Amino acid sequence: MKNLVRFMAVVLFCSITVSGLVWAEGTFSVDPQFSNGEPVLYSESRRKALALTGLEAEIVGFNHERLELELRNQAGIEKWKKVLAAEWKITRRAQLLEKIAWIESKGDSELFLELAQVLKENENKSLNQIGVELGYKDYQIKRLYTVNEKQKIVGERALRAWDYSRMALLCRIGYQVGFLSANEAWTQLERILTKVERQYLSWEYYAANYLLGLYFWGLEFEPESAKVNQTLQAYAKLTGSSGYVWELAWNRNSQDYQVDSNTFEEVLYFPPVQYRAWECYLNGWQCFESGQFDYALEYYQKGLTLDPDFSELWLLITMVYNAQRDYEKAIEILSNYLKEKPAEYLPRIYLAEIYEKIDQLQKAIDEYNQAIDQDDTKPEGFVGLGRIGINSGDYDVAISYLRIAESLYLNGDENIFYTLYLLGYSYYKTEEFEKALSFLLRASPKFEDDQYLHYYLGVCYLYEQNINLASTYLARAEELGLTIPEEVKELLTKTKEP
Repeated sequence: MKNLVRFMAVVLFCSITVSGLVWAEGTFSVDPQFSNGEPVLYSESRRKALALTGLEAEIVGFNHERLELELRNQAGIEKWKKVLAAEWKITRRAQLLEKIAWIESKGDSELFLELAQVLKENENKSLNQIGVELGYKDYQIKRLYTVNEKQKIVGERALRAWDYSRMALLCRIGYQVGFLSANEAWTQLERILTKVERQYLSWEYYAANYLLGLYFWGLEFEPESAKVNQTLQAYAKLTGSSGYVWELAWNRNSQDYQVDSNTFEEVLYFPPVQYRAWECYLNGWQCFESGQFDYALEYYQKGLTLDPDFSELWLLITMVYNAQRDYEKAIEILSNYLKEKPAEYLPRIYLAEIYEKIDQLQKAIDEYNQAIDQDDTKPEGFVGLGRIGINSGDYDVAISYLRIAESLYLNGDENIFYTLYLLGYSYYKTEEFEKALSFLLRASPKFEDDQYLHYYLGVCYLYEQNINLASTYLARAEELGLTIPEEVKELLTKTKEP
């Protein structure tokens, strides 16, 4: 019976010209789902090449055993062109070829390996600490957790099955919209299949790595659980039903296979409680920024319950109490924290700033000096001492500390603008107006709406005999709501007089 079906299929195929289909020797099949159209006859290797996109085909509902994703009419072409443009930013053939080449050489595997390198370079830090220092978003820290758990399992291959599946999908879409000929698409697909068969032991291992890649990629774009569950169901159907290509064995020599593969059980990922603490960190920060301090406090405290080693949460709790002006509680928490971890730099800076705020200046000075003793390559301690100098009226001392701080900022650090402002103000108070102008002008891009900065600039230019600029900055200070002292106005008027 099988031979009869196969013979009838061959006869029917030979009697009809099908655009894009090429005869190849080997084992052929007829896809029953296209009984109302032309039968499809492909070699085993080509069927397997198409099956590289089988999971996506099962979920989305496009062809399993045809090169075209669906009927190639104008409506179908336009539909898939929109998919290429919206999801891949591809509108031309050249862009398609570039994207395929990029995925092959790098793809999401490169990002996976980059995060593995981040872990290696920060092996003495917790993942949440790394996330805080690098300013990671929710999906980025979750990816970091995923890499931390799975990198030893997948090794240097990282997410190659996932990358190969995306290459295969682009080949099929490229053919669908006319960016690739049938021969070009088949050449790419069969080449990708060769790579897959050399690196993965079977369809299960290929699908498992695809699933991990899907999860990893989806963290940025969509809730991961639904698509992962759909993929598991698709895999169960493809491997549990007769007639699908996924029954076919790999065409692989034993020497091709160099490393262990991964089962579904190994790649399935369930975030640890430490990640839940990170979610509390992010949610708490969002509440803090919107002024919902009580909710922020609840999130931070919950995060510490989940991950007691997530020390940054203690600092954020302190910020909440500080914002609520409960300085006693903030000092208590920071002091206890520093008893446990006396070598911590930023917590000591925060404690000094609170002492400074409540005018316990000697305690503030002591804490700033201790922070500098711990790390004199960072500017915050020197900025604090400079600010105390300003508030104490000792501007020469302030300048000496602030100039040190200025020299310690790294290129691109925007915190330097505040220090430049303090330096400009200090020189203004010592009546060194030319130097004051130099620092205030450098600070001005970040303080465009600061009425006092414009006032200081106006006065400096007034004493430097630049009346036009003095008038401009003083007028701007007034626009921003500052009342200009009468003596300054009088001096400006007298200077204008011939």
